[in-house]
Amino acid sequence: TATVKALLTDLVPTGNYSIDVVADQLNVHRRTLQRRLADAGVRYSDLLDSCRASMAVAYLEESRLPIVNLAHMLGYSDQSAFNHAFRRWHGVSPKAWTERNKL
Repeated sequence: TATVKALLTDLVPTGNYSIDVVADQLNVHRRTLQRRLADAGVRYSDLLDSCRASMAVAYLEESRLPIVNLAHMLGYSDQSAFNHAFRRWHGVSPKAWTERNKL
């Protein structure tokens, strides 16, 4: 799972991070990747979600990008979808998180 998360960290900003792309990068079939992740007790979508949550905080800490740009970098179609996900991950909106952490 650590390898997949590291790969996702590189691929998410490119917008090309489907499970098929990740499987190709790891030189395994999509189904093999799904089976190995299942054996580890995790789903691809959960790893992607976790990776996006970590990346969102890192981007907020390290850059002054507008939230709409950050949302697109993380693969969200619009800012409201990103705001919803961020609130699910951290309990507050990205703007409130930034203000709370005085970044």
